[in-house]
Amino acid sequence: MSIVECLELGSASASMLVASHGCSDDMPDIEKIRAFIREEKKQYGEMIASV
Repeated sequence: MSIVECLELGSASASMLVASHGCSDDMPDIEKIRAFIREEKKQYGEMIASV
């Protein structure tokens, strides 16, 4: 997994977690994170910082 993919997963996981009302009990699994990323990209397009 590339550093960009790791950053994308970490960012998506963090945004999902802060949107929930719980904490570690609400930590999304990898499939939920990947689904979230797919939906966000479908809605907003690819957003990546230059490296």
